[in-house]
Amino acid sequence: MGVLGFKIIMITLIISGIILILILISYLKSKKIKLPNVFLVTGGVKTGKTVISVWLSIRQYKKNLRQVKRYNFSRNLVKKELLELPLLYSNIHLRNVKYVYLTKAILERKERMNYKSVVLIDEVSLLADSMLYKDNEINERLMLFVKLFGHETKGGYLIVNTQSLKDCHYAFKRCISSYLWIHTRSNNVLFSTFKVRELMFSSENETSNNFNEDIEKSTVSLFMLNKYYKYYDCFCYSTFTDNLNSYNKIDFKNKNDSLKCNNLLSFQNFKTLKGVDNDEK
Repeated sequence: MGVLGFKIIMITLIISGIILILILISYLKSKKIKLPNVFLVTGGVKTGKTVISVWLSIRQYKKNLRQVKRYNFSRNLVKKELLELPLLYSNIHLRNVKYVYLTKAILERKERMNYKSVVLIDEVSLLADSMLYKDNEINERLMLFVKLFGHETKGGYLIVNTQSLKDCHYAFKRCISSYLWIHTRSNNVLFSTFKVRELMFSSENETSNNFNEDIEKSTVSLFMLNKYYKYYDCFCYSTFTDNLNSYNKIDFKNKNDSLKCNNLLSFQNFKTLKGVDNDEK
């Protein structure tokens, strides 16, 4: 081995060591999330709610699966009946991991999940929002599903996310005492950094921690490997508009044209706005 080859190896080892040290420091400084059996992730649009939920769901599912497999190994030695293996249920499509697509029959408690399973519900307020209280049967079924989730799954985990806690159906809100709120997200080559806060919540008066303090100072860092972005489609809901025509007419106005707005784009017909055409041309 020549001198040049030795130098290249040393430089590679030094760079690898620096990267490992940075990852270790980041891990030690990061927030360690201890999941309750029912867990909520909130945050603004595209702040990373789904990817954190997917990451936590897969991590908890693999942990539960290892526990049951170890337990079954010991039972198999003494010729006892083996326990069923937990499953990962999801309402969005996942890749690189085995999962079961979540159905209404499960949510309505007409079918049961495997014990110690993990359930992921993305955009849970689209599943059932705060206005669904008018349907008493759905209220009861969802309330029992969430309230008894830990009991009926014998240690399973329910992980949901939404943009606003207050828009969730009360069946979810009444079972949540704390939740994770994502403030900002930044990405680099290896991992993503999230600024998050763990907030307390009271379903009786629907109040959470106040924001009088400096938000930046009260947030903590959460680090996640970027590989979890490959486990799902970040724009999976675009399928609902992919088949629609796009409006691409570019309007070049002359300098003498009026800049007044004579067309109000609205789904309402305002009686007091005279001379304004609400109809889209």
